Amino acid sequence: MTSVFESPKTPGVYLRSQASRLRPAFRTGVPVFLGSSVDDGVEPRLVENLAEFQDFCQTLGNSGQRALRTGQVVTGDRGPKPLSRLAKGSFLPQVVRGFFANGGQRCYVALYAGDIGFDKTLAGLALLNDVDLVCAPDIMRALRDLAGPAQANRDRAADQAAQTPARCQEWATRIDIFDWVVDHQRQVLNHCQALGNRFAILDGLPICNLDQWITERRYRKDAKAADRDGLVHWQRSRLSDDNGALYFPWIRTLDGPTESRGFIPPCGHIAGIYAAADARDGVHKAPANEVIEGALDVQVRIVNAYQDELNPENINCLRSFPGRGIRVWGARTLSTNPVWQYVSVRRVFLTAARWIELNLADVAFEPNDDRLWPRIERDLTGYFTDLFRKGALHGATAEEAFYVKCNAETNPPELRDTGQVVTEIGLAAAAPAEFIVIRITHGSSGVTVAGP
Repeated sequence: MTSVFESPKTPGVYLRSQASRLRPAFRTGVPVFLGSSVDDGVEPRLVENLAEFQDFCQTLGNSGQRALRTGQVVTGDRGPKPLSRLAKGSFLPQVVRGFFANGGQRCYVALYAGDIGFDKTLAGLALLNDVDLVCAPDIMRALRDLAGPAQANRDRAADQAAQTPARCQEWATRIDIFDWVVDHQRQVLNHCQALGNRFAILDGLPICNLDQWITERRYRKDAKAADRDGLVHWQRSRLSDDNGALYFPWIRTLDGPTESRGFIPPCGHIAGIYAAADARDGVHKAPANEVIEGALDVQVRIVNAYQDELNPENINCLRSFPGRGIRVWGARTLSTNPVWQYVSVRRVFLTAARWIELNLADVAFEPNDDRLWPRIERDLTGYFTDLFRKGALHGATAEEAFYVKCNAETNPPELRDTGQVVTEIGLAAAAPAEFIVIRITHGSSGVTVAGP
């Protein structure tokens, strides 16, 4: 814009218009909760407080009895939309309330019906740009009535085994539920890995205390642990990924279902702790040694000797400490790569990838030359300097904490001819002067991040 005020000729005060580039809003600690429905799911719904969620999914009664939301509609900017009915036994109400009780401020709720609906809903989550956590508590819905009293489950198994061969086959089919549960958790991990910008909070299998055939012959790892943690060891052996963490055991809440003695999957409460730590300190703060608000008990009491078995397998324990409450006592990922062993380290890089994709999208199709490279270096240096000042990166100086390189060296002519812009970034997320190097590639299809 040209104006006479921009070329003043006499003394005075003049206004000058200058366009500024606005940064889009950037949040962390925003989960999406996948809940099971009896109808086809609707598009993910944003929920920003507990009152909104209670309006979305009402609960009635006590002792874990849930009312289904049927036939009601919600009006909004896009007009009325029918709400899908929650499937019987859904953990969604307790889990989302646990999220808000532990400091969560913003989440999405996505509903699915059946395996095909699960796949479809999971794929649709890619459109949620502000989500960085994924929780799927209703994967565990099929195990709800197996997490009750030990003797009751053994009696049920014995009764069925004593009846017709068809009933025996029915029980064997129910045992395969464990395979189904872990396969669906692996789908969630694959989703996070494919997108490269979000992290999965997974629930450990409950202490089901099934008959000896299950614990000793199929899922047991240690004879001494047959009735204790054989299932979670087996579960961990089948889950391995950089972008996820496993939490064990289940927790008891005031509104937990009677079928499982009040115990529920802990992912919602854990997600709230993630969100609160992000808001208070940042993603570099390990979401551990935090009290789990709303947790009345844990399904199994874990002592040091017990955690000595679980910790090397990167199973994050939830422990009850006398006088200190029930706390998250672990912050490890499911990765086998030592670089990504800790949740906080991995989330620093995932958050950086999200920020880069959101804030540098406008460099796509720009001329790939020495006019573009300094701009990318300047923007990224500003972002990582801010992280360094907040304590997310280690080092006495910014130079020790990170480096950004986008120049002719990272963008040789043969690479530039392909339409890509490559930026190399080194972050000291583990110790001073020890850099984890990642490469950021801008292309016509978007931004990709490659690391160790």
